[in-house]
Amino acid sequence: MMCYFDDTDVQDKARFYYALVTGSTDSKVQSVLTTNLKDVESMNQTITSLLPGSIDKMTLAKIIKMEQPIFKWNRISISARKNNVQVTNEMTHGLLDDDGDKTGDVVDLYEKFVAKLDVILEIKCSIQLRDDKELDRIHAVSIHTESLLDYQPLHNKHIACLTGNETRDVILLLRPKLPLPRTVHCSAIFATDSKLTYSSVLTTFPIAFSDLMMPLPWKQTDGPKLIFSEIWEWVLTRKVDDRGGIESVKIFHLTKQQFTGIHESKLKCFHYMSNTGSDDTCFAIFMPPSYHILMKCVISCDDHIVVTMVTDLQTLLPHINQFLEEVFR
Repeated sequence: MMCYFDDTDVQDKARFYYALVTGSTDSKVQSVLTTNLKDVESMNQTITSLLPGSIDKMTLAKIIKMEQPIFKWNRISISARKNNVQVTNEMTHGLLDDDGDKTGDVVDLYEKFVAKLDVILEIKCSIQLRDDKELDRIHAVSIHTESLLDYQPLHNKHIACLTGNETRDVILLLRPKLPLPRTVHCSAIFATDSKLTYSSVLTTFPIAFSDLMMPLPWKQTDGPKLIFSEIWEWVLTRKVDDRGGIESVKIFHLTKQQFTGIHESKLKCFHYMSNTGSDDTCFAIFMPPSYHILMKCVISCDDHIVVTMVTDLQTLLPHINQFLEEVFR
């Protein structure tokens, strides 16, 4: 697989696993698994020196910090991935009768549903060696995401070998603890052909407030329909850190035609319902891991849009205000 498999990524992983096995075992195993591949030998030396209990205690690696970044590191995209939560009979107990008709509060069911959700942010980045650096090949690249106040990095990412003329895509995984914008700091540890181990910082990139916005995760197929007024009241009275939700109103000078354009280009994915016979348009936004922003937009006769919003996390309010300013102005 290291030499002849058609998929380059599989070849790289095979080299990495081979180096891991031979770099952390005794001489008898190494003699059986020996290879002449130079890039595997370099990884072997690095892993042997990094792992505790390796065979040669004198080769413990010193990690040399690079004074200047050697990588081009760019964020390509960010998306949220949620697990599939099944509505069980236990969750609907006391809510539906034998015919499936509603007998209890659907919001209670939705609250149980949200408690079982697990949302992961997938951040796609690209990494490449800079053209102005002398290194043209490195090995055993380990990309580490620094701990964040409101996000939990799930694990490091590894690349077996990176040459100067290639770009690799890397998927970072973060679990949000609070839906707040933050700056992500990453670093990379790698080995060179000279069998030395280096570290280098990577360019920081932001997680914006809008990156975290998701449509309400509850679909019609999940269970009974959620009435917008009922979930509005639940969000407003829900206790988070011993505080209830908060309501706010903003007014924007917009024509109905302008609002329609904004709806189609920026808010359509969050649309929940429109009231027939009136100019009310309702939006529901989910903020992982378990928070909400609800909005009611009313078009007045004098070309003004009245936006009433509620959220169950009060610290989101300044970010919501900024988002609305960017959307409507």
